[in-house]
Amino acid sequence: MKKLITLNLLVSLLFVINNCNSKVEDQASQQLSKEELTEEIEFYLKDKLLHIWYPRMVDKENGGYYTNFNSDWTLMETQPKMIVSQARGLWTASKAAELFPDDPRYLDAAHYGFTGLRDTMWDYQKGGFHFFAPNPNEAPSAIKQSYGIAFGIYGLAAYYKLTSNPEALELAKKAFFWLDEHAHDAEHGGYYDILTREGLSALSPDFNPELLGRYGEIANYKDYNSSIHILEAFAELYVVWKDELLKDRLREMLLITRDKIIGEKGYMSLYFEKDWTAISFQQESDSVIKQNFWLDHVTFGHDIETAYLLLEAAEVLGEEVEETEHFTKKMVDLALENGFDEEYKGVFDGGNYFQDEDKPQITKGSKNWWSQAEALNTLLIFAKHYPDEPVYMEAFQNMWAFCKEYAIDKENGGWYEETIDVTPSSKNKKKGHVWKSNYHTGRSLMNCYKMLHQ
Repeated sequence: MKKLITLNLLVSLLFVINNCNSKVEDQASQQLSKEELTEEIEFYLKDKLLHIWYPRMVDKENGGYYTNFNSDWTLMETQPKMIVSQARGLWTASKAAELFPDDPRYLDAAHYGFTGLRDTMWDYQKGGFHFFAPNPNEAPSAIKQSYGIAFGIYGLAAYYKLTSNPEALELAKKAFFWLDEHAHDAEHGGYYDILTREGLSALSPDFNPELLGRYGEIANYKDYNSSIHILEAFAELYVVWKDELLKDRLREMLLITRDKIIGEKGYMSLYFEKDWTAISFQQESDSVIKQNFWLDHVTFGHDIETAYLLLEAAEVLGEEVEETEHFTKKMVDLALENGFDEEYKGVFDGGNYFQDEDKPQITKGSKNWWSQAEALNTLLIFAKHYPDEPVYMEAFQNMWAFCKEYAIDKENGGWYEETIDVTPSSKNKKKGHVWKSNYHTGRSLMNCYKMLHQ
């Protein structure tokens, strides 16, 4: 009897050991070599992303880009044109043409994107970019946004770098000066996002937010989202135009983002008073905190993206690089600890700090496409910067395996709006719309491709 028990125990032990070895081998098999990663990312970048969007998105009749696509990439009937997605399409096409100069589809797409911004999106009566292209049968929108104008600058700067077209640089300069004149706060720094068509903002005594509908509720606030993309746009423009005022504004936005928008805990607040005092509900009840989620929460994807944007801006500026690296590492480490699913399988959309808690709770458990893409880019950057800390490469490898399985549509191409492990209905959602283009995914995979080649 004792021999039988001993034998059974030995068999059980061998099973456990073999099972553990199998799991270790499975995990090891996910760690791809540099060559395998490069090959895979090139395939998913070209065949499953860029070749899907270009030339499909190009509107050769009217200029600019189509944005609305069904889940199978059929073109939808309505095609509104918004400055953000139009400019993002131009930026991505320009960068793709720069990276893959032998493929003519990207340069061709960039030309159409430029003419669309120039001929349709620019407001020749009032200045600045329309947020939505005007409908010939309707009056233009009464609202402009610094966020959208920044993306116009961003796309034009990339196109100018590619083509040296002086018309593109002149339009980018006009947009910069218009934005700076109407939205810049000379006293406290930074920019207001919500503007009237004429360019009035909360800086003006004649500004009436009640006339702006739902936008009026946040028109008196400054915010993180327009700020990080103004930073991004100014960095892109400064690469091709070494203007002193632009340099001052780029430095200002770098320091505001780093030293005011990012709090002591290492994550970004969302909205601010004019002096950059954060709007916070953390000392309120749980119900009040949840009720005000959109004004105050931790956006892990934006934290990860902003870490990259800050590093990029500091390098372009040639200043504050070492200090900025310290801040960005804190941001990424906090997101890795609190904002990723188990074993780094996806980035959650949002969390909240509740009263007297040291860690945020996940309060929005979906995983949108752009956060997953931004994580890939930033994690690979940090793996290069900190090779002695294997967590970044481990997280990158796991995230890449996760994206291939749950974020990328292997059959039709493109990325789902939300990852299908949490939101399986994403399989049937639109592949493109005015807020979902190829900018986050394209930039991330192009950057990863370049880093792996280096």
